[in-house]
Amino acid sequence: IGTMFGMSLAGAIAGGVVGNTVIRPLREASSEVASYSARLNLANTALGAVSDTQEDYKRSLKIARQVSKDYTVDLLDTLDGYSKISAAAKANNLTLEETEDIFRGVISAGVAFGGSQADLQALIRATTQVLSKGKVSAEGMQGQIGERLPGSVATFAEATGRTFPELAKAFELGK
Repeated sequence: IGTMFGMSLAGAIAGGVVGNTVIRPLREASSEVASYSARLNLANTALGAVSDTQEDYKRSLKIARQVSKDYTVDLLDTLDGYSKISAAAKANNLTLEETEDIFRGVISAGVAFGGSQADLQALIRATTQVLSKGKVSAEGMQGQIGERLPGSVATFAEATGRTFPELAKAFELGK
C-alpha cells in the first residue's frame, strides 16, 4: 500500500507540474490566438464596410497588408487604421490611390520619427479627424498632427511651395 500511495503521490505531483508548466501556457496561448483572430476578423469586416466593391476590398486589403509589411507595423492595427482613414477619405470623395498615399504618408512619417504603436494610432486618429472635417485646417495641422510629427507643418508648407505664414493664411481662407 505504501508503494502504491507513493506512486500515486508522485503521479499527482508530476501531473500538477505538467499541467502548470505545459498545459496552462498552451491554453493561454490558444486563447490569445483566438482573441487576435476575432479582432482580425472584425478589422476585415470594417474594411469591407468602407469598400464600395469586392474589388476595392481586395485592393484595400492588399494595401494594408503591404503597408504592414513595408513598415513592420502590426497587421491588426494597420487594417484598423486603414479602415478609419478610408472611411474619412471616402466621405471626401478621395480615390483609393489618394487614400493609399495619405495612409502610407502617415505611417511612414510616424515610423521615421520613431513613433510607437500608440503614436501611430494617435496619428491615424488625428488624420481621420482632419479628413472628417472635409478640409485641412491650421488647427488640425498644427494641433493634432503637428504635435505628433515635429516639423510636419513646416514640411507641408514647403511641399506646397509656401512659407509657414502663407500656409496659415491659406488655411484661414479655406484654400
